[in-house]
Parts: sequence; structure tokens; C-alpha cells
Amino acid sequence: MTTLPRMRFAGADSAGQMGRIFAENLQDLLAKVERTENGPYGAGFFHTSTVPHDGTCYYDHMWSRDAGRGLVELARLGFAEEALLVSRHFLDHISYGDHWGRMIDKGARKDELLMDFMRCETDGNALAFLGLVGTWKAGGKSRSLAREFLEGAGPVLEWVRREMEGSPYGCLLPSVSEMSGNPESDSLVYAIYPNYGMRTALAGLAGMARESGLTREAARLADLHDRLSASILDWLVSGKGAWHQSGAQTGYEQPSPVPPGCWINGIDGRNGREHLFSEWGGTSWPVYRWTRQVPFVFDSDLGRLGVEDDEFRSVQQGSYDYLHEGMCRSRFFRKYGFVSNTAWTGMGGRHDDTMCGYGQGLMTQAALLMDDINTYTRLVEGMARLAYDGDVVRPLAFDMNPWVFHECFNYQNFEEGLDHTFGVLGEGRYGIMDNPGDEGNLVQEAEALKAMTLMAGIDDSRPGQLRILPRLPWHWDRIEVRDFPFILGDGQAGRIEYVLEHERWLRKASLSIRTSIPVPDAAVRIGPFPSRLAFRETDTARIERSRGGTWVWVTGLSGTEMEGTVDLDA
Repeated sequence: MTTLPRMRFAGADSAGQMGRIFAENLQDLLAKVERTENGPYGAGFFHTSTVPHDGTCYYDHMWSRDAGRGLVELARLGFAEEALLVSRHFLDHISYGDHWGRMIDKGARKDELLMDFMRCETDGNALAFLGLVGTWKAGGKSRSLAREFLEGAGPVLEWVRREMEGSPYGCLLPSVSEMSGNPESDSLVYAIYPNYGMRTALAGLAGMARESGLTREAARLADLHDRLSASILDWLVSGKGAWHQSGAQTGYEQPSPVPPGCWINGIDGRNGREHLFSEWGGTSWPVYRWTRQVPFVFDSDLGRLGVEDDEFRSVQQGSYDYLHEGMCRSRFFRKYGFVSNTAWTGMGGRHDDTMCGYGQGLMTQAALLMDDINTYTRLVEGMARLAYDGDVVRPLAFDMNPWVFHECFNYQNFEEGLDHTFGVLGEGRYGIMDNPGDEGNLVQEAEALKAMTLMAGIDDSRPGQLRILPRLPWHWDRIEVRDFPFILGDGQAGRIEYVLEHERWLRKASLSIRTSIPVPDAAVRIGPFPSRLAFRETDTARIERSRGGTWVWVTGLSGTEMEGTVDLDA
């Protein structure tokens, strides 16, 4: 029987709701994986929709970005067997010659040809790589599996190397993708989101090779990572020299609307200019202030549960602040915690302003990783509202599960108490994304699950050490986690359960932990507390301050049963 991680919260209505959402979406995620070779799909096929249905539906499709993000979350949550099936399906279906296209597999509809514009979804390739790394880790860090994965992905890695060496902009990779702002274009964009994702993936692959004793492969991957890292900083930061020199050489130098020192969306391969507007289905919207410009969310796919203090740090912070400032202008964010997917401009009858993955999911992850307590409090509440559609006064279409995330949402329908999936606008006017807007859309579901998993805060990225960093909204009082996986540095797999409880009326908070294997070195972070915290630090308890709040680290823990307590009246 598959061991399911469990998570529940208490302290507010939204807390109880989010626990239900985690359970229902996790079950839905698992159900999308085909487990046998018999039948039209084959083992490891990862359905993008929950079930076949009329209207917008991708049940017969396995998309690289959706399946890649889903694979990362399967591995993160400890489903090693299912993750291995999906990983091998990826390697058996390198769908665009020497790399993954936008579509991996069309399952039962083998007669359909892959469209040419699907040739270069670079973020999908990055997520596939990250999924392989996660699967290797979940399976116990086997040397033989690392070799299998690196050899199987060899053609794709060669494609990455060749594209980097032939790039007109340092070593940046081109992309055609929703995540680079050119989903239906023949032109290429050298964008921050897919390039940063590939940078993270190369770091993960290099680490997998190094830990498996594959030193030659590790060195090659580390070299690609370092070259891509330098190019990202040289070309995709507003105000940096390389981009402006490119504009001057092509006669297109212009001031960027993005403040200096922040990520631009990317470089338009047609003219070397900053890529400012996306065009899709006869509409256009700005892409210089949207959720793809918090690419540091990729770093947490390698287990890093904070923003790295490196040469990228100031750009990450500046970009987050820039997006945050724009987000705060909208009453939908201020009132409901909703995030825009299109810089609040909408897309003229195609998608509305948000999706739970690309919009809500990415910004919630970013705020959590930034420890921006006020903002992630609001964003988590918005996620709970967007997921649950069981209390609408008049459903506009069938509903399979009121707790499962959809692809697209309509704010006006939400405010009117109607079915807030996108397909029906007002009185019977249908958009192209018919209800239910693809219920259970894999990437939206998986990005939201990732945000909830970040709230659990299980950090095993440091060899030999386990860190636990729960991130509760201000008004939630309790988080309980059961059967979450972790891996010690030597590949030893364990499971953890813990309870963090705030008893503010007693001026204390406590965290109790049990693990299935002994942990030699554990540290727990308890909070959040107000900025003006009256607490006396000791050798094993120290204060950490973050954006709008305070946390207390309790260190020096070990064994299989551990406790940490913060007593503010002591």
C-alpha cells in the first residue's frame, strides 16, 4: 500500500480548508499515473487532466511542463515507484528528436502529429531533468540509477550544450512556451524562467553525478551550469551592459519599464530587444511584470527552502519587490489574495487573470521562500478560495471534485457566487476554455501542492542534517504533518511526523517530532512571531528576523523523538 503524506492545519476556516485541499489534490495527482504497460497509454504515462470529459480536456496528453512539475512533486512527496515509472516514460519518449518538445506523448491518439511550435519548451525540459534528479533521490541515490538517467538524457543534454554554444546572447537558451511569453509564436524568446530553470536543473544533475561518483559527468554538467549562470546575470538583468549593448548594435536600444537590477522577461530573438508583450489568439498583454520573474522558486526543487545568499540574491529580492508592488495595486489581491497571471490585463476571452499554478502557485511559493509573512498569509488564503468551489450558488457546469484545482478562473464569477472556473462568462456566454476549465489540470495542481509542501518545510538538502521550517500564516495556530519523506546524506530514507502548535494565549509555541530513523543533527525553526519579540537567546536557541516577523531556531536535536519549545514568558 502506498504511504501517503498527510498534512492538516487549524486556527482559521481557511486552515481547515487547506488541509482538505492538500488531501484531495494529492490523491488526484497520484491517480493520473498509469502503472501498467497494458492499454493505450503505457506505464508511466502522466495524464494532464483527471478524467476524459467534454470541453477543454487534456486527458490523452502528456505535456512536458505539466508532467515535469508533476514528476518533481511525486518524487518530493516520496512516491519513488510512481516517479520511476514516469521518469522512464520521459526517457523513452524524447519527443522532438534530441530533446523534449512541448508534448511528450499523446497516449491513445498516436495519429495526431506534434505541432512545430512545440519544438522548444525549454522549461519543460528543465522540469524533466529536475524530475529525474528528484526520482534518483527518492529511490535512495543509487549510482546505477544516476548512470541510467544521465545516459538516457544524453541527447537532451547535448541539445542543451549545442544551443548554449550557438546562442547569440551569451549562453542563453531559446524557448517557445507560455512561460517565456510566446506560446503560439514562430519566434524564440531567451527568457528568464526557462533559463533559470535549466540552470537549477544542471546544478541538480551535476550534484547527482558527483554524489554517484561519476566525476567526469559531474564536471561537464557543472561547467554548463556555470556558463549559463554567468549569461543569465549578464543578459537578463535590467540595466546590465550586455542587453543594452545588444540593443545599441541592432538599433533598438530603449529604456526598460523594469527597474534596474530586476529580471526582465527575456530577449526577443527576432530583434534583440527586451521581450515586453505576449501575443496570443489576437490579444496582447505585458510580460514585464508577471509571475515568471520570480524564478528562484526553482531552487526549492533541489530542497533549498529559502532564497540563496549568492550573487543572484539582490536581483531575486528586487524582482520579488517589483512584482509585489504591482500585485498590491489590485483590489482582488487586497480583498481575496488572488494573483494575476497576466499583470491584471486579462487575455480577451482566452484565459482570465489567474491560474492556481502559473499565477497563484508561483507567487505563493515565492512569498514563502522569502519569508514574507504578511504576503504569504494573504496568498495562502487566496489559494484556498480558488481551489474550493463547493459553495457556489449556481454551478454553471458539472463538477467532479469541489476541492481540486482547475486551469483557469474568473474573478467576477467568484464575486457573484457563481462557478468561478473560466468557461462561462455572465449569462451563458462561453469562452474558449469551456467549463470546468480543465478540472485537475496537472501543472496547476502540482504547483499548488508544491506551495503547500513548502509550508511543511522539510529540508534535507544539507548532508547529515535535517531542518524543519514550518511556515504558518499569522492566524493559523497548528500544523500537523505525517509520513513526509526525507533522505539523509548517505541516501538513507526516513519518514517524519511532527506537530507545531502556537498557544499565543499562553505565550508559547512548541514543535514535537518523531522520525522513523535516527537523525544525528536536527534543527527546527518555530514561528512566526511579531518583529518585537521578547526572547532570551541561548546556545541552542537563536532569533532569526525576516520580512515582517521573527522566528526562533532551536538546534542541537538528535534521535527519533525530539522537541523544541519557545516560551515567551520565561
